[in-house]
Amino acid sequence: MNPVLQSLRHDHRAMEEVLRVLAQECALLHRAERPDYDLIAETLDWLAAFRAEHLAPRAAAVLRLMRARGADPALLDRIAAEGAAAAGSLQTLAALFGEIRNEQRVLREDFDAAAAGYIAQERRRMALETDALVPAAMAKLAPQDWAELQVALGEARRRPHRGRLEERLEAQHDAILEVARDDRAARRTGAP
Repeated sequence: MNPVLQSLRHDHRAMEEVLRVLAQECALLHRAERPDYDLIAETLDWLAAFRAEHLAPRAAAVLRLMRARGADPALLDRIAAEGAAAAGSLQTLAALFGEIRNEQRVLREDFDAAAAGYIAQERRRMALETDALVPAAMAKLAPQDWAELQVALGEARRRPHRGRLEERLEAQHDAILEVARDDRAARRTGAP
Protein backbone atom coordinates (compact mmCIF):
# COMPACT_ATOMS: atom_id res chain seq x y z
CA MET A 1 0.00 0.00 0.00
CA ASN A 2 1.00 3.59 -0.62
CA PRO A 3 3.13 4.93 2.30
CA VAL A 4 1.15 8.19 2.45
CA LEU A 5 -2.11 6.25 2.82
CA GLN A 6 -0.51 3.92 5.37
CA SER A 7 0.45 6.99 7.39
CA LEU A 8 -3.13 8.29 7.14
CA ARG A 9 -4.50 4.98 8.44
CA HIS A 10 -1.98 4.98 11.27
CA ASP A 11 -2.95 8.54 12.18
CA HIS A 12 -6.64 7.65 12.17
CA ARG A 13 -6.03 4.65 14.44
CA ALA A 14 -4.00 6.74 16.88
CA MET A 15 -6.64 9.48 16.86
CA GLU A 16 -9.47 7.00 17.43
CA GLU A 17 -7.66 5.40 20.36
CA VAL A 18 -7.24 8.75 22.07
CA LEU A 19 -10.81 9.81 21.24
CA ARG A 20 -12.04 6.62 22.93
CA VAL A 21 -10.09 7.51 26.08
CA LEU A 22 -11.50 11.03 26.03
CA ALA A 23 -15.05 9.69 25.56
CA GLN A 24 -14.63 7.26 28.48
CA GLU A 25 -13.34 9.95 30.83
CA CYS A 26 -16.05 12.41 29.75
CA ALA A 27 -18.68 9.74 30.37
CA LEU A 28 -17.46 9.47 33.97
CA LEU A 29 -17.77 13.22 34.36
CA HIS A 30 -21.28 13.06 32.89
CA ARG A 31 -22.29 10.45 35.46
CA ALA A 32 -20.91 12.68 38.25
CA GLU A 33 -18.15 10.15 38.90
CA ARG A 34 -14.56 11.22 39.30
CA PRO A 35 -12.64 11.08 36.03
CA ASP A 36 -8.89 11.31 35.80
CA TYR A 37 -8.57 15.06 35.22
CA ASP A 38 -4.87 14.77 34.46
CA LEU A 39 -5.64 12.17 31.81
CA ILE A 40 -8.28 14.41 30.22
CA ALA A 41 -5.79 17.29 30.21
CA GLU A 42 -3.08 15.11 28.67
CA THR A 43 -5.54 13.80 26.08
CA LEU A 44 -6.63 17.30 25.08
CA ASP A 45 -2.98 18.40 24.92
CA TRP A 46 -2.10 15.46 22.66
CA LEU A 47 -5.10 16.05 20.40
CA ALA A 48 -4.22 19.74 19.99
CA ALA A 49 -0.52 19.06 19.34
CA PHE A 50 -1.20 16.13 17.01
CA ARG A 51 -3.68 18.23 15.02
CA ALA A 52 -1.52 21.35 14.80
CA GLU A 53 1.87 19.76 14.29
CA HIS A 54 1.04 16.60 12.39
CA LEU A 55 -2.43 16.42 10.84
CA ALA A 56 -2.81 19.99 9.63
CA PRO A 57 0.52 20.16 7.74
CA ARG A 58 -0.09 16.78 6.13
CA ALA A 59 -3.63 17.70 5.13
CA ALA A 60 -2.47 21.03 3.71
CA ALA A 61 0.16 19.29 1.56
CA VAL A 62 -2.34 16.75 0.22
CA LEU A 63 -5.04 19.36 -0.45
CA ARG A 64 -2.55 21.70 -2.12
CA LEU A 65 -1.37 18.98 -4.49
CA MET A 66 -4.92 17.83 -5.22
CA ARG A 67 -5.95 21.41 -6.05
CA ALA A 68 -2.97 21.66 -8.40
CA ARG A 69 -4.11 18.46 -10.11
CA GLY A 70 -7.66 19.77 -10.60
CA ALA A 71 -9.51 17.74 -7.97
CA ASP A 72 -13.09 18.72 -7.15
CA PRO A 73 -12.79 22.07 -5.34
CA ALA A 74 -16.07 21.54 -3.48
CA LEU A 75 -14.76 18.29 -1.97
CA LEU A 76 -11.44 19.88 -1.04
CA ASP A 77 -13.20 22.86 0.53
CA ARG A 78 -15.46 20.51 2.49
CA ILE A 79 -12.46 18.56 3.77
CA ALA A 80 -10.70 21.78 4.79
CA ALA A 81 -13.89 23.02 6.49
CA GLU A 82 -14.27 19.75 8.44
CA GLY A 83 -10.69 20.07 9.66
CA ALA A 84 -11.25 23.67 10.74
CA ALA A 85 -14.52 22.76 12.46
CA ALA A 86 -12.84 19.92 14.37
CA ALA A 87 -10.06 22.28 15.46
CA GLY A 88 -12.64 24.82 16.66
CA SER A 89 -14.60 22.16 18.53
CA LEU A 90 -11.41 21.01 20.24
CA GLN A 91 -10.61 24.59 21.32
CA THR A 92 -14.11 24.97 22.76
CA LEU A 93 -13.83 21.69 24.66
CA ALA A 94 -10.37 22.55 25.98
CA ALA A 95 -11.60 25.96 27.16
CA LEU A 96 -14.54 24.41 29.02
CA PHE A 97 -12.27 21.82 30.59
CA GLY A 98 -9.90 24.59 31.64
CA GLU A 99 -12.78 26.30 33.40
CA ILE A 100 -13.66 23.05 35.19
CA ARG A 101 -10.03 22.63 36.29
CA ASN A 102 -10.04 26.21 37.56
CA GLU A 103 -13.16 25.43 39.57
CA GLN A 104 -15.37 27.67 37.47
CA ARG A 105 -19.01 26.74 37.19
CA VAL A 106 -19.62 24.85 33.96
CA LEU A 107 -22.93 23.17 33.33
CA ARG A 108 -22.51 19.44 32.86
CA GLU A 109 -24.76 19.65 29.78
CA ASP A 110 -22.46 22.26 28.19
CA PHE A 111 -19.37 20.15 28.74
CA ASP A 112 -21.16 16.98 27.56
CA ALA A 113 -22.33 18.75 24.39
CA ALA A 114 -18.86 20.11 23.69
CA ALA A 115 -17.21 16.72 24.24
CA ALA A 116 -19.75 14.82 22.15
CA GLY A 117 -19.65 17.50 19.47
CA TYR A 118 -15.87 17.45 19.20
CA ILE A 119 -15.63 13.65 19.14
CA ALA A 120 -18.36 13.40 16.48
CA GLN A 121 -16.75 16.18 14.43
CA GLU A 122 -13.34 14.51 14.53
CA ARG A 123 -14.84 11.17 13.53
CA ARG A 124 -16.73 12.83 10.63
CA ARG A 125 -13.47 14.39 9.48
CA MET A 126 -11.68 11.04 9.52
CA ALA A 127 -14.58 9.34 7.72
CA LEU A 128 -14.58 12.05 5.06
CA GLU A 129 -10.85 11.54 4.53
CA THR A 130 -11.29 7.78 4.28
CA ASP A 131 -14.49 7.73 2.22
CA ALA A 132 -14.00 10.74 -0.06
CA LEU A 133 -10.45 12.09 -0.01
CA VAL A 134 -8.64 8.78 -0.40
CA PRO A 135 -10.72 7.63 -3.41
CA ALA A 136 -10.41 11.09 -5.00
CA ALA A 137 -6.65 11.10 -4.42
CA MET A 138 -6.31 7.58 -5.82
CA ALA A 139 -8.18 8.68 -8.94
CA LYS A 140 -6.47 12.05 -9.38
CA LEU A 141 -2.87 11.62 -8.28
CA ALA A 142 -0.28 9.90 -10.44
CA PRO A 143 2.54 7.76 -8.99
CA GLN A 144 4.95 10.71 -9.23
CA ASP A 145 2.47 12.82 -7.20
CA TRP A 146 2.44 10.21 -4.44
CA ALA A 147 6.23 10.11 -4.53
CA GLU A 148 6.34 13.92 -4.30
CA LEU A 149 4.01 13.84 -1.29
CA GLN A 150 6.04 11.13 0.38
CA VAL A 151 9.25 13.12 -0.10
CA ALA A 152 7.65 16.35 1.16
CA LEU A 153 6.18 14.68 4.22
CA GLY A 154 9.40 12.76 4.85
CA GLU A 155 11.53 15.92 4.61
CA ALA A 156 9.29 17.63 7.14
CA ARG A 157 9.78 14.70 9.54
CA ARG A 158 13.56 14.74 9.11
CA ARG A 159 13.90 18.28 10.44
CA PRO A 160 15.50 17.99 13.89
CA HIS A 161 12.65 19.52 15.86
CA ARG A 162 10.08 17.49 13.88
CA GLY A 163 11.73 14.21 14.78
CA ARG A 164 11.67 15.07 18.46
CA LEU A 165 8.07 16.24 18.16
CA GLU A 166 7.02 12.97 16.49
CA GLU A 167 8.76 11.02 19.25
CA ARG A 168 7.10 13.13 21.96
CA LEU A 169 3.66 12.69 20.39
CA GLU A 170 4.14 8.94 20.11
CA ALA A 171 5.37 8.64 23.70
CA GLN A 172 2.50 10.83 24.92
CA HIS A 173 0.00 8.71 22.94
CA ASP A 174 1.36 5.52 24.48
CA ALA A 175 1.31 7.04 27.97
CA ILE A 176 -2.32 8.12 27.55
CA LEU A 177 -3.34 4.58 26.60
CA GLU A 178 -1.35 3.09 29.49
CA VAL A 179 -2.83 5.46 32.09
CA ALA A 180 -6.33 4.84 30.71
CA ARG A 181 -5.79 1.06 31.02
CA ASP A 182 -4.49 1.45 34.57
CA ASP A 183 -7.42 3.72 35.50
CA ARG A 184 -9.96 1.23 34.11
CA ALA A 185 -8.32 -1.61 36.05
CA ALA A 186 -8.29 0.44 39.25
CA ARG A 187 -11.96 1.36 38.82
CA ARG A 188 -12.91 -2.31 38.32
CA THR A 189 -11.11 -3.33 41.49
CA GLY A 190 -12.31 -0.32 43.44
CA ALA A 191 -8.77 0.92 44.09
CA PRO A 192 -8.33 4.67 44.58
